[in-house]
Amino acid sequence: MTDTDEGPQIPSPGKKGWKIIFGGIGLLALTALILSLIYRQQPRPTELLERKKRAAATHVVYTVVFSKVDDATARRALDRIVRDVTPDSAVTDLVIGSTVTDPWCASVNEYQRMILKACRETGDMRISKQTQVMSMIAGLLTKSTKPATIYLLGSLTDAEPADYVKRTEQTAAGIALRNEVIGPVRVVSFLDTTKTINARYLSILRDKGFGVEQDSTVSR
Repeated sequence: MTDTDEGPQIPSPGKKGWKIIFGGIGLLALTALILSLIYRQQPRPTELLERKKRAAATHVVYTVVFSKVDDATARRALDRIVRDVTPDSAVTDLVIGSTVTDPWCASVNEYQRMILKACRETGDMRISKQTQVMSMIAGLLTKSTKPATIYLLGSLTDAEPADYVKRTEQTAAGIALRNEVIGPVRVVSFLDTTKTINARYLSILRDKGFGVEQDSTVSR
């Protein structure tokens, strides 16, 4: 069969040609790697805002969501939280204690969205996990000297006292020490105190001497 029958033949690249081809592929791979590293390490715009806000903050607010909360209750609680925060929102560090959201928020609007997300999506948790979340908040408190407010939302899971009292007493002692030595702390509860475990939990906090307020617009 002739060249005309088979169509035009593509010449095989010589040794130098293969070097050029592989060199080009290698350059593309290296460029892709460098770009991926640059973009992976570049902070998100919201991260930059969060860092700047934390650096300028004069107050810190933590909202702990222990369980799923119905929308009506969540929105009434948010009305109170936003009312408290808004006058100083530009200098308030906004943090959520939740298993389903990022902890840091850059604005009040984002804070509202993330709290609603936590209220809607938080799954059932054992009391050990709920008290662990509160312990983490107490740990964050010790790293800041700013006046702090902790809002409590949701409900604790029924359990025997042995499953939560000791850890809660330790957490409350840490918050009390922070309140006395580093900077003031107050707790605002939206928990339903007709539920025995919620009432007992708040009693443990109050026994340590820092302010615990029961919000009457949402809870009893």
